[in-house]
Amino acid sequence: MKKQQRLEVIKEVLEHEHIASQKGLMTALKQRGIEVKQSAISRDLKTLNYIKTADQHGNMHYQIVNSVNSKANQLQELMSEVMISVTRVQFMNVVRTLPANGNLLAALIDEQQLPDVLATLAGHDTIYITSPDEAAAVRLNAELIAVINNNIKRS
Repeated sequence: MKKQQRLEVIKEVLEHEHIASQKGLMTALKQRGIEVKQSAISRDLKTLNYIKTADQHGNMHYQIVNSVNSKANQLQELMSEVMISVTRVQFMNVVRTLPANGNLLAALIDEQQLPDVLATLAGHDTIYITSPDEAAAVRLNAELIAVINNNIKRS
């Protein structure tokens, strides 16, 4: 099976089934007669813009990250909804999020390719954002704090 055909099947599976892991996706594909390695699944998910996230009940599943134009809006919206705090440590910012939101928020930050963000490292409810230098980290920290403060005023 060609890669493009496999990608179409993966999209169909993820749109119609609740898949919580790459292993689960491999199993679903195998049931359809498609044998694929985990490394290929990982690349395919990235190609298709799918990331693992939690639903409102905390259940993990794959979700597509929308088009480039709406990614900035999605990032801003998610930041205001899930960021709890931000702490700057030299050239890094440590962002605390609501549980099960660290990976999704970090993926959206990475997608934006912001000049003040060199890389992110995400966990369940914490994101480490590395900036190219301390001045960039200070600018980013101010932006993140503004989002948190704006959200507090609206509450």
